[in-house]
Amino acid sequence: MDSATAALTVDLRAIVAGASALGLDAATLHRVARGQPDLHQGLGAVWRSILAERPGWDTPFWIGASVPFGHYDVVDYLAGSSRTLRDGLQRLQRYFRLVSTKVEVSLAHATLTIRPGVGPALQRAVMGMYTSGTVLGRFHRAAGGTLALAEVCVGAPAPDTDQLEDWLRAPCTFEHDHFAFRFQPGGLDQPLRDADPQLLRVLTRYADELLSRRDDETDPVGPIRRAIREELPGREPTLAATARRLGVSERSLQRRLADASTNFRDLLGEERMAWAQSLLRRPLPVQEVAHLLGYSEQSAFARAFRRWTGRTPRDYQRAT
Repeated sequence: MDSATAALTVDLRAIVAGASALGLDAATLHRVARGQPDLHQGLGAVWRSILAERPGWDTPFWIGASVPFGHYDVVDYLAGSSRTLRDGLQRLQRYFRLVSTKVEVSLAHATLTIRPGVGPALQRAVMGMYTSGTVLGRFHRAAGGTLALAEVCVGAPAPDTDQLEDWLRAPCTFEHDHFAFRFQPGGLDQPLRDADPQLLRVLTRYADELLSRRDDETDPVGPIRRAIREELPGREPTLAATARRLGVSERSLQRRLADASTNFRDLLGEERMAWAQSLLRRPLPVQEVAHLLGYSEQSAFARAFRRWTGRTPRDYQRAT
């Protein structure tokens, strides 16, 4: 099963579980999905069935908020084991692609923004409402039942009742092209009750591996990236060594990179940066990270890392 099919399967099970928690019949919804030619159409049919039985613009939000914890696997546990709400949302932003590539989740200036991808307005409203409910519902529970929100922008028409606004405890405006949740000053510093630093380190390593594999599936230079990562520990990968590992000539490798509008030096820099960030988050000593990335001098690694991220390795480690 490829990653896109796996993600749709997880989504379908989660949506049915959330709907079941609200009193809808799970067996009926599964039958509706199985009656369609593929998972994508099955998901659409399930939403139509849900909204026919439980009309309301906010219905997808309540279904998302009712999805039992753990349905979204490692992403659920990564967010839940974080130290504060800010930490959890930052990890959600980084790893949300493991859940969906059709919705963008970002955190900036104390505002959580959720942007559904392209599609008809109804589809985008349902996707955005469901994702908002799933995210906020999880953190609402993890933070002890409160979220200190200041204002909310909703990318859907206003529902018929004030239930959504009452639950969010913040003024809402509707019919935007995105969903945005601005937190009160200090609101993102709320501690999460299930914070677990040791579990978080293990899950971060696992999530990084999953993300790397997922990217390889859709990246035209994915196999080259993987070969570079295999060459990396303790040495500096070269074009010749990477070509040998792939079983191609250097000229052929350069041609494949040019076809993808990149080159070996840039690709090596991207892989070094991604692995450096992963190692520093574990956290490993900066000197050891420099050695693993093939730098003979820690100072050379520090200069490269500042060029990549605008921060020193130690500053990055303190921030994460």
